[in-house]
Amino acid sequence: MIQVKKQYDDFSKLKLKDMSKSISDMTYKYINPETNEPTKVPAQHYEKILDQVQEQYMGEITSRKFLDIMYSQLTALKKEDEKYFNQALLCMDIGLNPKDLRIDEQIALSYTYDFIENKKKVEKKEFHLLSQDIVSAYEESKNDSKIQTAAVSYSNMIEDIEYKETYSNDNKTKKEIEEIIDDSVVLTRTKYITCDDNIIQISGGYYESVNEFFDKSVSIKLNNELLYYGYFVTGTKDESYIDGKYKNKETAIEVISNLIGDKDYQIMDNNPNRNKEYER
Repeated sequence: MIQVKKQYDDFSKLKLKDMSKSISDMTYKYINPETNEPTKVPAQHYEKILDQVQEQYMGEITSRKFLDIMYSQLTALKKEDEKYFNQALLCMDIGLNPKDLRIDEQIALSYTYDFIENKKKVEKKEFHLLSQDIVSAYEESKNDSKIQTAAVSYSNMIEDIEYKETYSNDNKTKKEIEEIIDDSVVLTRTKYITCDDNIIQISGGYYESVNEFFDKSVSIKLNNELLYYGYFVTGTKDESYIDGKYKNKETAIEVISNLIGDKDYQIMDNNPNRNKEYER
């Protein structure tokens, strides 16, 4: 509220021309429901009106216009996302800064939103947002150990599931393969992965076409079988090329990841077949 008052004070101190421009800008932000377009009112229009009004009425007119614009903007915000709109109002009402919310306060805000929604369903047209029991619901949920424990337990369970999904062996392998591909492209090099008797070759670089832009190219082979090769170049003429057993890189990565599974594997800079030849 203090911020709004400061904005009004700054606005009321503007010169006539600047005030007219400011009102014109504010009016432009209002979307006319009939045309679905911003409302265009020249600054000169407001300047003429303000110039004709006696000084003792100026404050009243600007306040009314400011209130109208504020109402329009708040209505638009509520339509855009009512949940966060209500939670923001609650934060303002009880003096909370969303940037500094602790976990118990976040839980209480979420609980209070559910409380508001249930209250709206019960009271219907009799519902009013500015109600003491809504603030009380926030305070009670913040201090209710059962609500806090249930929310934290559920959050921990979800985090545990996500952690297992993210850091399972399959996903770790897939992520490492993707990182090898990215590094190979940037550094224009070839890497080899050995697992049991299998050799995976990953090559990356940049495809060059005359008078065209450069774009990355990726090649993935399994035991010398081409699983995927592709590039895409843009410029005077778009050019793309895909070859191999699979038509997209993701499928090839999935096949390799499944092949490796929980097995041990090694990442090498040199072709292991050449090493065997040297040993003979």
